[in-house]
Amino acid sequence: MLYFDRSSRYEKIYMPKFLPKNKNEVEHYEFIKTVNAGSSKGHIFLGANEYIMSLSKSDNIKVEERSLEPVGFRRKTIEELEILANKFQDTFDQERKIKQINSSSKYSRVVKPPVLKQHLFWTDRMVDKYLINVVTGEEIHLAIVRRDIINKANITNHLLDCIIRDGLEANNWTYKGERLDGLSWEEYFKTKSHYKTNFDYIGTYFIKGDKKIPYRTLRSTAFEMGISHETLRLALKNNQSEVFGYKIIKEKTEPESPAQS
Repeated sequence: MLYFDRSSRYEKIYMPKFLPKNKNEVEHYEFIKTVNAGSSKGHIFLGANEYIMSLSKSDNIKVEERSLEPVGFRRKTIEELEILANKFQDTFDQERKIKQINSSSKYSRVVKPPVLKQHLFWTDRMVDKYLINVVTGEEIHLAIVRRDIINKANITNHLLDCIIRDGLEANNWTYKGERLDGLSWEEYFKTKSHYKTNFDYIGTYFIKGDKKIPYRTLRSTAFEMGISHETLRLALKNNQSEVFGYKIIKEKTEPESPAQS
């Protein structure tokens, strides 16, 4: 209860308190039915010659502490509440479709996700499981600390979950599992010459301080470095040793010559 001085043009205001209550235990109100109402359930009650729809994600609703009245939308008929619930549901379905469209247009599902033992710790759960870069073929063992995986692949924590859970390809990385196109990974890399990258530069790294960026594609690597792809292209073409503060290092290993007898 809050009190204010009337001389100051304020009035006494009652702040209601709400209590949780199971839908079948609300006093003086008859539970009628539950309908879908978007992201929540709509529990409909009858009391005092009117219908009330309380929204909740569970079978518990909120009631006002003093009157024990359900908190919700009040209408004269059930049909009016059902129309309202349908509006909530239609809006929810539309938003979900938009999210699915946006998600599918940005990333594609390319492999079957792994079957994981969720009760195990991450490092135990991910033994013998790998991320693979679909451009360079670089692999990252997943049975290491998540932060190290994120830093090596230059992806977010959420994106790592999406890649593993849904078998998505994102930022040139995916789970090294069974491919949905039926190709083995060896066959995939043999037929990937159509991929828009310059394989002469695979094995090139750009180093600034503790940061080490591998060449993947011209545009993705330039974006990661914070420069234009044309600046990077010219630096590589002209065999520069440095660009934008990054040292350009080639780490391709040459085949060893036969030992001299």
